[in-house]
Amino acid sequence: MEAITKNEGQNTQQLQHQELQTSDPMTKFMYALKAKESKRQYPRRFKMFLDFLGLEGIVNEQAKQFLLNTKSNPQWTEDRFMDFVSFQLERVNRGEITESTIKNYYRPTKLFCEMNGCAQLINWKMISRGLPRGRQAAHILSVTD
Repeated sequence: MEAITKNEGQNTQQLQHQELQTSDPMTKFMYALKAKESKRQYPRRFKMFLDFLGLEGIVNEQAKQFLLNTKSNPQWTEDRFMDFVSFQLERVNRGEITESTIKNYYRPTKLFCEMNGCAQLINWKMISRGLPRGRQAAHILSVTD
């Protein structure tokens, strides 16, 4: 019985690996982007996260490796993304970026996972709790004469 379960796990992992070899996760990611500015910014911001993870290769190879890691170990992705947010918070403290910029890295990564069928494996609510709220837009006061 145990050998059957082990074989099923190996078969599932092999199928996932074959799926990654035949499909390009970045193509699915780009498919979801409609706005011209999003098509320009999202891949760049997602690549910054992939580079932070230390994944080798061009963005397509990094994306495949990230997807494989996420599907086999979602906890790894949650932990690494929280590390990434912590790194970005350090940048906020040094004055390099604003708090609201951090969410701009969260959105592309979440969209990538949604488009590649692994978003449900990750606890996004837990990750988003660590994101700073950022500054609110200025309130417009109505002036009466």
